[in-house]
Amino acid sequence: MLALFTATHQWADLLSTGKQLSWMQAFAWQGVSWLLLIPATPVLYALVRRFPLDRAHLHRVLGHAAASVVFGTLFLLVSIPIRVAFHPSPIRWSLFGQAFYKSAPQVVGLGVLAYWAVVLLASLAETRRRLYGTHAVPRPEDSTSPVASEPSAPEIRQRDPDSVVLTTPIGVVQLHIKEAGWAEPAPPGARLHTDRGPVLVRHSLSALEEMLTPYGFVRVHRGYLVNTTRVREVIGAASRDGTLRLDTGDSLPISRRRRAHLDQALRDRPVVHSP
Repeated sequence: MLALFTATHQWADLLSTGKQLSWMQAFAWQGVSWLLLIPATPVLYALVRRFPLDRAHLHRVLGHAAASVVFGTLFLLVSIPIRVAFHPSPIRWSLFGQAFYKSAPQVVGLGVLAYWAVVLLASLAETRRRLYGTHAVPRPEDSTSPVASEPSAPEIRQRDPDSVVLTTPIGVVQLHIKEAGWAEPAPPGARLHTDRGPVLVRHSLSALEEMLTPYGFVRVHRGYLVNTTRVREVIGAASRDGTLRLDTGDSLPISRRRRAHLDQALRDRPVVHSP
């Protein structure tokens, strides 16, 4: 995107020089490049994250993209009086307009980058807090236990029948089933989306499916495992691929060949007590 903005800026410079456009007209062309940020961001974000661009993700990323442009514009407006105050000589409006056009893209760009840097750092900090803040279950001291002899098997010493114990990169954690929404592959393991945020686990999606099926989880797509107790709406005919919506607002695709299995699981879904 930065390369696109730079190219558009150079193109605006060429137009203003070759065709003698006013700085206002050239700045209008420059504004087009920044507006391209809004539709381009969710597409690039989806390609990097490799998830289907459903409505929930689209609204979230579009909101961040629009907010970044607004933040960059405010960053530009705040910089104007600062530049005027510290300018060594009085500024004529014609010269100030040209200088404003020349430096505006860079200033807005700094504001946009600053916004995304803050969002990224906040997301990383929140993910780290959620991972390390999850209640850890101590490993059993008895190494002769058949469960302990299997390095890939999670610990099963748990008190709550509606909770499951999972192995994560930072250790073993206990999670209440009501908090889990859906899971997707994240090689070499999987990513489990919970009310407290995504949790990376060392189990594959197939292993999670086998582990969580007794708790009402069902595979609705090759890449998605869903907690049926969190399903609020199923969209689409049974003879075609459809979409389901969770109580968290997330929307996930349903493959046609797994639709009958999902319908049966929804009829038989268990009652899970809140933690």
